[in-house]
Amino acid sequence: MITVKKHEIIPEKKDVYFERLCRDLEMSVVFSTLRDKSEAGRSRSERGYQLIAATTSRQLARALGCSENIAGSLSMAVGSFFPKYGQQGIAAVKKYISANNIDLDPETLGVDMIEYSLYSGLNVISTDFDELLKEYFGGIEKTQEVCIVRFVQSAIIDIKKAEAFYDGDPGDLLFNVTSEMVASAKETGHLIRSKILEKFDERISTYSFPSLTESEQMDVDEALDRYIDSFSNYSEDMESLDRTPEEAVLIYMKMYD
Repeated sequence: MITVKKHEIIPEKKDVYFERLCRDLEMSVVFSTLRDKSEAGRSRSERGYQLIAATTSRQLARALGCSENIAGSLSMAVGSFFPKYGQQGIAAVKKYISANNIDLDPETLGVDMIEYSLYSGLNVISTDFDELLKEYFGGIEKTQEVCIVRFVQSAIIDIKKAEAFYDGDPGDLLFNVTSEMVASAKETGHLIRSKILEKFDERISTYSFPSLTESEQMDVDEALDRYIDSFSNYSEDMESLDRTPEEAVLIYMKMYD
């Protein structure tokens, strides 16, 4: 199984740690590959969405009086959990894990992939960061920065859905919605859903991102098979590289195949 060493960060150094983590994430391999990833049937770069999400999260944190660096780094981290074909790609990987008895928990896949990607890139993984990721992916609402990032990511998903039937420039929609959210937070001190998005609520609620085609599903399965085979067929390489089939799945998710 995957082992990632975690470190305690002394309280007075935590903000500096998260500030550096935010910079490292933006330059990381896993974040750069977002240029080639998107929802099924989409051609826009996920990296653009996630850079706006991180900026918006930082601005909301500032407006609500909590840590910009925690909100920004957490936003970039959870935004990097975006394999080929987006949300449908995540579902396809989980299906593959279950069908092939891979020792990865689908419920902790996001935490595992993010921490493994950063750890393999020689980044320090703190216990504080680990707890924030577990809160986010576990649906827990305890930390204000986690609530902010979840709020922003939910808006990003709704913006993508609204783009399917929006007549104007999608870039304008993304900018206007996120700007409105920040302005509302500054004015009220609360996270308030965008009135722009409310106009699309009925259609957003019934819209689903396209399911993978049979060819796309085969693409995921065949790529994962290749990653697994590259480790499991050569035991001496596995021993020297200290890699496992579980790592092969995580490497596939962070890289564009």
